[in-house]
Amino acid sequence: MNNLENDKTQLESQTQDQSLSPKQKKTAKKKKKSKEIILPSKGIETLFRSSYRMLLDLTSLADGKANIMLSINSLSFTIVAVAGSFIVNSEPLLLLPISVFLISSLGAMIFAVLATKPRVPQTKTSKEELITGDAELLYFKNFTELSQEEYVSATENLMKSPKKIYEQMSKSIYGLGVGLTKKFNLLEISFSIFIYGLFITIILFLGVFGFIVLGQKDANAETKDWNNFSEIYEPSAITQLKDGRFLVIEDEKEHSLNIVSLNTNQRFSSQSIESENLPFKEMRRLDDLEGLDIDKNGFIFAITSHSRSGKGKVKRNREKFLRFNFNENQIENASVVLDLKKHLIQNQNILIEAAEIEDVKNDGGLNIEGLAFDAKKEKLLVGYRSPLSNSKAIISTIENPTEIFTLGEQPKISPKLQLLDLQGEGIRGMNFDQKLGGFLIISGPVAKLKVPFKLWFWNQKDAPKPVKIRNLKSLEHSEGITSAKIDGKEFLVIVSDDGDSKDKKGGSYLIVNYEDLIIE
Repeated sequence: MNNLENDKTQLESQTQDQSLSPKQKKTAKKKKKSKEIILPSKGIETLFRSSYRMLLDLTSLADGKANIMLSINSLSFTIVAVAGSFIVNSEPLLLLPISVFLISSLGAMIFAVLATKPRVPQTKTSKEELITGDAELLYFKNFTELSQEEYVSATENLMKSPKKIYEQMSKSIYGLGVGLTKKFNLLEISFSIFIYGLFITIILFLGVFGFIVLGQKDANAETKDWNNFSEIYEPSAITQLKDGRFLVIEDEKEHSLNIVSLNTNQRFSSQSIESENLPFKEMRRLDDLEGLDIDKNGFIFAITSHSRSGKGKVKRNREKFLRFNFNENQIENASVVLDLKKHLIQNQNILIEAAEIEDVKNDGGLNIEGLAFDAKKEKLLVGYRSPLSNSKAIISTIENPTEIFTLGEQPKISPKLQLLDLQGEGIRGMNFDQKLGGFLIISGPVAKLKVPFKLWFWNQKDAPKPVKIRNLKSLEHSEGITSAKIDGKEFLVIVSDDGDSKDKKGGSYLIVNYEDLIIE
């Protein structure tokens, strides 16, 4: 029956063709060809295969570059973050380029991570769209929404329609291209952040480095104002005499006292007073002379360290308190007190205990290094390098310094110790400054450490305030400070115990304008 119907259909078709004119036959033939589906060809397959391969290769390339960015930045971030903390401690200005580098590295890593993020469709695809082939069936995030049976069925339907196969392949290639575009855009941002961050870091580093170098040049130029004595190697204190000259003391036994004159070039020339030229035996035997100051009448007070020797022994020559004055180059009215220590430590447990310590510098034994005459109250302040009281420097006050020598009175020591917060350091030198109305105090570590000392101002009411000297890099190992008049102008003169007698290198001195003091 079916064969008869087919024959009938073919016969009708032939009859219709015969009834058409040649022009109508040609038109009908074109319509028939246009309805036919183009069958796969080798060129089309090559096109799709090449497109897939190119996109996959580019995706792999993008992921590889993202991994490179992650590796480089994570390693450099870790190294700079760890090392930077130490670098910033020594040079705070480097915080800026280091911060820029760390921020740029972190930004580059973030965008590199985003570039490796898998492609995720923005809209959710329904099962019906997948089964009918209207959605991208070849994308794994889509077809895994289907059950196995649904996926097999959708695939079979897809294979029945060559046109839809090409549509699916085109959608897949387009999706890969969209994802790849996002990857490369994110990678471009990552690379840009890294390159520009590195460039800015280098510029900032060079700028900071240049600033530091120029600053060091300025500081070095200023520290050239540190001049050297020719024959004074370990100056421990200085004061100006009434005639304008200076008296500098050393902790050397042979030449403890030195008369110093300032020439027109503000250079010191010194003349040592030999021990044999001193007026009597107790003055000739001075060991470790540390503190020095002058009262309003021109009488000089001087004091030895009152510390034990390097071997832990109590030495008479290290426990002397002196008063004298100068008449030209002659010492007059000289007196020595030998029992000051017992009055200083009386009823002061911290000083009593310190006096028993044998290793003075390492264990904080009793050690005097500062002496200052308070011209307002006519009292004498004794500053200790050690001991410290709860990390604070200690000052004793002698209430009758003049009467001790003129009337033979016993030393009257204030029962109250002055405790100063000098950032855990002891007193290495001090001076009452009439112009400032308070004390300038030099502090340094208790132990023998090679670190720069500090300068402080103390008005006896408030806590000591740090003092900087403009354009001066370091106070070196300053141990003496005094106010002075030079050519009618007021200055400060500082001496530093940084010489070496073996190498014939003299200790240093510095002349400072008051305008250059910065009291914080």
